[in-house]
Amino acid sequence: MPRLWLFVTLCFCAVAAQAGVYQCKTADGRVEYRDTPCKKGAQQLYQKDKNPPTARTKVTRSQEYKPLIGQWCNFATSLSLTGSKDLNHPAQWLFGATQLEVKTSALQIIADFTQDGDRLTVEDPRLGNYHLVMQGSDGMVMKGDYGYYFFRRGQCAP
Repeated sequence: MPRLWLFVTLCFCAVAAQAGVYQCKTADGRVEYRDTPCKKGAQQLYQKDKNPPTARTKVTRSQEYKPLIGQWCNFATSLSLTGSKDLNHPAQWLFGATQLEVKTSALQIIADFTQDGDRLTVEDPRLGNYHLVMQGSDGMVMKGDYGYYFFRRGQCAP
């Protein structure tokens, strides 16, 4: 009997290890990022597997990264992509063609930046550099020096 429980536990862990990231559009038009498949009635926009394909796997889907021009609300941060999210410190990010303005309740930073595909290089060391993990028309996730940053297009709620 103990061997059966061990087998069941190992099978469960193997399934859990396959979890990825799902970008879902809800019925009311909001974009959500989840570590489980989209809820019934939600449209799945994007899925990124947690375990990348092996070198022998042919990847046919390519992601095109568009310029980030406009207002974005950094509504959450996390140390890992699927970990718990800190929603307590939203920041407003305004991207111009070559300039970025970041506003929080405590500070405002204006810096030059460049975007090369999925890479953002910011000229102010207080902000660091970023890698676009996922990007949609209404939301994006970036990985920075201090973790993951979750954004939705538009202004943060006051």
